[in-house]
Amino acid sequence: MEPYREETLDAWEAGLKLQLPTLAMAVELALFHYDIDDVQGFIRDINPETGTGIDRLGNQGGAEHEGVELQWRWRPYERLTFDVGLGWLDATFVGQGAHTMNLAGELVGIQGRRPYAPRFSGSVLLSYLQPLAQGRRLVFDASYDYRSDFAGAQSSPVDAAINQLPGYGLFNLSLRLNTAGSPWELGGWVRNAADRTYVPRIKNDGLNSFVALYGEPRSVGLSLSYRM
Repeated sequence: MEPYREETLDAWEAGLKLQLPTLAMAVELALFHYDIDDVQGFIRDINPETGTGIDRLGNQGGAEHEGVELQWRWRPYERLTFDVGLGWLDATFVGQGAHTMNLAGELVGIQGRRPYAPRFSGSVLLSYLQPLAQGRRLVFDASYDYRSDFAGAQSSPVDAAINQLPGYGLFNLSLRLNTAGSPWELGGWVRNAADRTYVPRIKNDGLNSFVALYGEPRSVGLSLSYRM
């Protein structure tokens, strides 16, 4: 339990919103640059009692994030809406930060691309509204969300093999029933409709082993909501 410094962030952001009523379109664009000092994260040291690795929270070094986000919405007619979102991110450590022990037992500097920061991400949403009798409305949503690989830089072939986090995409469905002017809404949803197998996180432990945490398989549910 060693002390560590606070993480500080200098953020520079610029955005643009454009409405095109004649084309039934709207576009939003965002650019950002982040300078981060004393990134907080886990560092692996050697346990002097056992000679094995031990994880502790500490400061990994400095990092820079640069990215672009684009959101496009198109409503070809009143009941149908398309939403497309695209993102690009370059998240890297600056220089060589603190030292950590990798899975090959080597003491290496923390550097290169940050883990859990996919280079590319995107989403597509199709929403259709069907009017019913007595002011009721049925809304159908179908979406696909994607992220590219996000393992980050790896310092050895062993680390690259074990810590691989390939990209994946998830397909989701939902159906919602509401009434105009009413705060109540009844819905049903299917998440990961294609039952995709994916791993959003891999965690090493102090016994030189690791745990792969799998994402949620296909799931079905109902929801009842009330808006204040």
